[in-house]
Amino acid sequence: MRTFSGGMKRHLQIVRSLLHHPKLLFLDEPTAGLEPRSRDQIWTHLHQQQGLTVFLTTHYLHEAEHCDRIALIDRGRLIACDTPAALKACIGHDRIHLRTSDDHSAAPCLRDTFALPVTPRPDGLTFTVTDGAAFGPRLCAALTVESNRSASPAPPLTRCS
Repeated sequence: MRTFSGGMKRHLQIVRSLLHHPKLLFLDEPTAGLEPRSRDQIWTHLHQQQGLTVFLTTHYLHEAEHCDRIALIDRGRLIACDTPAALKACIGHDRIHLRTSDDHSAAPCLRDTFALPVTPRPDGLTFTVTDGAAFGPRLCAALTVESNRSASPAPPLTRCS
């Protein structure tokens, strides 16, 4: 085991915890430090377990979506507990921060084309949409801001939650 990578050790720890077919399993940050492929393998394996209840702590919100219910705890106090879909509905929107070569021209395009309230900032434009992952391709297809050759390359569109 000394020659195993950190990810291999983590994977082995989880598999060892399942060997005796427990009915209840507590996992604290089970995929921290793992590459995406190993994370997916672990979640696939956990989903295949019959009759297993998992209590999980994680900072990876996309991992929490694997759960039937999510409890959000802040400073030891329960602040919300519901299904992933219900919690997302409470929040309601994804915040998108966009930088272009010409943010001044991009803002009216966003307002006119998508009826979005856009907030200009010194480092780009910020706005919210219901589903950022679905909106990104539509935005890229519709936004026609000419490139300014002297401008530094804009960072990619990012989804924040």
